[in-house]
Amino acid sequence: MTEEELLQVIEQAATEGATELDLSGNELTTLPPEIGKLTQLKKLILGKYEYDEKGNYCWYYR
Repeated sequence: MTEEELLQVIEQAATEGATELDLSGNELTTLPPEIGKLTQLKKLILGKYEYDEKGNYCWYYR
């Protein structure tokens, strides 16, 4: 995802008053200051996780 695309996603989420935003799978290493526009956000997903053989979850990034 380009920075411009990310800013568009953030702007759309802000306009819609989104409470959840899934940015996983975009290999983001930083977030722009515009993320602060998402004042109603309750859940921000930046990566995925899976369970190991013991039933514990482990984070991984795609």
